[in-house]
Amino acid sequence: IYNENIRDLLNPSTSQLELREDAKGNHQVAGLSEVEICSSEEVMSLLMRGNKRRTQESTGANKTSSRSHAVLMVQVKKRSPAHSHQQTMRTGRLYMVDLAGSERAAQTQVKRITHLQGVSEFMRQTLSDVRAYYKKRFFV
Repeated sequence: IYNENIRDLLNPSTSQLELREDAKGNHQVAGLSEVEICSSEEVMSLLMRGNKRRTQESTGANKTSSRSHAVLMVQVKKRSPAHSHQQTMRTGRLYMVDLAGSERAAQTQVKRITHLQGVSEFMRQTLSDVRAYYKKRFFV
């Protein structure tokens, strides 16, 4: 996510993608790549491939500093053994979010940051939705 535009880092030929809400209130981005993998090495390979396509800029602190937000969702599915009496499918999801920060903008002499007041409204709303979703599902 860069300047409020959503891009698929695994498929750069896709046009700008849109965040949509379904009838149940769940948010999703239609048209994002889904890749079936079988090992942690494949996850790392995809992560590195996507990371290379992120918008980056040199700063006083880093030679290459990410200017975009990124989200990686890993979904794990497990079926019950074939010989069990009841066939079930268990699914777990892990979301990893890397927010491009602006908290050190003045210190690192970033020239082209357009949002110096924190995370964009788009990401704040998305993160708020994620927090609300998990608060409804899990109580500690």
